[in-house]
Amino acid sequence: MDNFRVTFQPSNVTVTVARGTRLLDAAVEGGVLIETPCGGQGRCGRCLVKVEQGAVGERDNPHLTVQQLKEGWVLSCTATVDSDVVVTVPAPAEREKAAEGRPPAAAKPRWRANGRSSPRFVSFLCRFHPPAWRTTPPMLTV
Repeated sequence: MDNFRVTFQPSNVTVTVARGTRLLDAAVEGGVLIETPCGGQGRCGRCLVKVEQGAVGERDNPHLTVQQLKEGWVLSCTATVDSDVVVTVPAPAEREKAAEGRPPAAAKPRWRANGRSSPRFVSFLCRFHPPAWRTTPPMLTV
């Protein structure tokens, strides 16, 4: 199996991974933080990175425009390593600027908890009251 080097900028971290490894998995291996609110399932478009050199495999994704793909932008959770690559993980402000003009994500129902959106986690406040017995229930005997 072929192994390739993935270099993440601006942190200058390099990891060696097998062909077909997702960029997100390579980042995790190298300790590089990439935001993934959807858990790396390709639904939110927040793990946007830019491939500066090399080739990656990319599946069709509604979060990216043709222009963004031409500029080298990919989602790290769906792009796979096909050669030695250099990837820039943009600062949040730069990522938001690059994301401008992309098509809106398909309307999907989302949970709202505590004013925050979360596709995976929902919290509920439950209050339990003590039992209404005033005395201990009688023991069962056989």
